[in-house]
Amino acid sequence: MHRDPAGDVLAAPEDAAERLTALVEGLSGRWLNGSLSLDRAQKLLGDAIAVELDRP
Repeated sequence: MHRDPAGDVLAAPEDAAERLTALVEGLSGRWLNGSLSLDRAQKLLGDAIAVELDRP
């Protein structure tokens, strides 16, 4: 378990990497088959990265 300087629990970097990798794979598949626009995929990925880094 990882904690920040304030003592709050943080996600393990390896877990965050796996979540983001899975998201990228899913988004790229949807983009490639035409069911998701590039702009929407980029927005979703950017939001997910911000959540993983815990910053808006």
